[in-house]
Amino acid sequence: MSPRRPRPPRAVLERLVAQFPPRLRDRTLDAPPSDATAVPPPRSAIVEVACWAPVAGPDGPSADPEPRTTLLADPAAPGGTDAPVSHTLVLEVDAPTRSVAVDYRSLDSSVVAAHGVRVRTDDGNPVPVSETRTDGGAFVVTLAEPRTDGALFVEYDVTRNPSGGRHTVGVVVDGERETEARLVVVG
Repeated sequence: MSPRRPRPPRAVLERLVAQFPPRLRDRTLDAPPSDATAVPPPRSAIVEVACWAPVAGPDGPSADPEPRTTLLADPAAPGGTDAPVSHTLVLEVDAPTRSVAVDYRSLDSSVVAAHGVRVRTDDGNPVPVSETRTDGGAFVVTLAEPRTDGALFVEYDVTRNPSGGRHTVGVVVDGERETEARLVVVG
């Protein structure tokens, strides 16, 4: 069995934009989620990648100019500010990666770990999680086995989305590679 070739970050992002996960694609504001498969939106020749940010190594910015992270958020239900909101951190992995920490203090929000955390690859394959915890205000997810390439989608709920404007969260990979992920509300 030959090792899987890493997909370029642009290809991962184009695939994500063309094929939103069903829980995002089937959501409407005035009706419950549908069991019917929604028709994906027509594919555009233009892909906006401004929401991605490069990962910096321990010695400063990485020499690799490719983008690395973004944070996708479900919109809050109209009039409901107390219900948790689903977030998906998308992280491009290019080296053995065992843990990801996301700091929500800048958004005045926190992760609702009791609702569960799901990690998957860009192909939809589940990635086993050995631990989830809060450490100094950051939400930390530790993988059972390090991932070495491709994209990881870390899905969980948070207490709320911030109102208006541009917002970012701090992300630390394996305790040393730092970046910021811009919050993008989908829908």
